[in-house]
Amino acid sequence: MRIAYLCTDYPAVPHTFIQREIVALEARGHEIVPLTLNRAPESALLTALDRDHAERTQVVKELSPGRATRLALDLLGHPLATLRGLRRALRGTRGDVERVRKHLLQFVEAVVVWRICRTHRCRAIHAHFGQVPATVAWFATAFDRDVHGRRRQAGRGGAPMTWSVTIHGWHEFVNQDLAMLAPKVEAADGVVCISHFTRSQLMRIADVSAWDKLSIVRCGLDE
Repeated sequence: MRIAYLCTDYPAVPHTFIQREIVALEARGHEIVPLTLNRAPESALLTALDRDHAERTQVVKELSPGRATRLALDLLGHPLATLRGLRRALRGTRGDVERVRKHLLQFVEAVVVWRICRTHRCRAIHAHFGQVPATVAWFATAFDRDVHGRRRQAGRGGAPMTWSVTIHGWHEFVNQDLAMLAPKVEAADGVVCISHFTRSQLMRIADVSAWDKLSIVRCGLDE
C-alpha cells in the first residue's frame, strides 16, 4: 500500500516517533511518501536517517513555478470541486477574518497535497495531530471525492482517496471547537488514539456512530 504521511515540520526532533512509524511501515512492505507543511530546519537533521528522510520529503508550502501552475490548473479545471472545497473551508470560521484566511490557505495546501498524491498514486493520507495536518488531509480527500464523484458512481473513477489521523495528548482538546475536531473524527476513515484517555475524549465530543473507527496505538519504544 502506498500512503502519504502528512506532518507539520518533518523530520524535526519532536517527530522522531513519526519517523520510527514510517520505518516500521516500510519494513512491512508499505510505500510511504512523506509530506511536510514546513521544511524542517537544517539544525534538526541530526542523523543520517534524518537527512535521508529530509531529502525524500516533499514540502507542501514551497511552491515552485511548476507546482504553482499545476495548482492553478487544478483549481480552474475543477470549478465545482473548488467551490465545494471553498465552502467547506469556510464552515466553522464564524466570520472571523483570521480564521477565514487560514482556512482558505489550508484549502490551497490541500489541493497541493491532492496533486502530490495523484502524482505518486497514493490513495491514502495519514496525518499526525488533529490541527492543521488533519484539516489539510480532510480537505484533500474531500476535493478528490468532489472531482471524481460522478465518475465513480458510473464505475470509472477508481477507488476514492481515504484519510486517517493520529490524535495525541491533552493539547489536542484545548481548542477542540476551533480545530473542528469532532467533524474531523466523523469525516475521517480511521482515527488512531495514542491512549485510552485520548479515545475517551474523542468519544466525548464525536457522534456515537464514529466510535468504531477509534483505534488505540501507543507510541512505544523498542526494548
